[in-house]
Amino acid sequence: MKPLYQHDCNSCTFLGSVEGREHPAEFMQPADPIKKADLYVCGAHEHLTVIARFSDELSDYSSGVPFAFLDDPNLFLKEAARRALCLPGYIPIFMKNIEVKALDNFRIMLEETQEFLHAFLEQKYQTAKMVFDHMGFAHTSLLDLQVLVMYLTWKDGADWEVVQKMPSAHNREDCEDILINIFGYPTITKL
Repeated sequence: MKPLYQHDCNSCTFLGSVEGREHPAEFMQPADPIKKADLYVCGAHEHLTVIARFSDELSDYSSGVPFAFLDDPNLFLKEAARRALCLPGYIPIFMKNIEVKALDNFRIMLEETQEFLHAFLEQKYQTAKMVFDHMGFAHTSLLDLQVLVMYLTWKDGADWEVVQKMPSAHNREDCEDILINIFGYPTITKL
């Protein structure tokens, strides 16, 4: 899937496009117009942010993690945050960037996301684990390594303090480091 609009930051991760209203109907009278938006997460700077871009115009966007978790959230930013939480390594970054007043709403979203991910990742994990067990690190795709990291991070009983200190798992080296040093995967597997 390609973005609908041009975006001016090469460090952002595209999370897909959505169509809807920017605010919940109960908070906006009359209701917001329906818009299309490209969603991004950017963790390249000291502070993580989520972004909803509405056109090619550089200034036509909304951004900010706090706005995703307020009682009257920006629905596009909330969806961007939900999608970013599904990426390996973003939970600890979010935890460091959530304002205290938004922590309860963040925890609710995290629980909802976790329920979805458990079902989805259980299925993907079985395939990725089978590939890894037969092929080892060298022949397992980055996506399968990321699935292994995500599953092991989200599974019941994962050490939350360890998870918060994990690298991002955006590349093969980080995934291998996490799997070997945090989750005890063997460095050499039979082919």
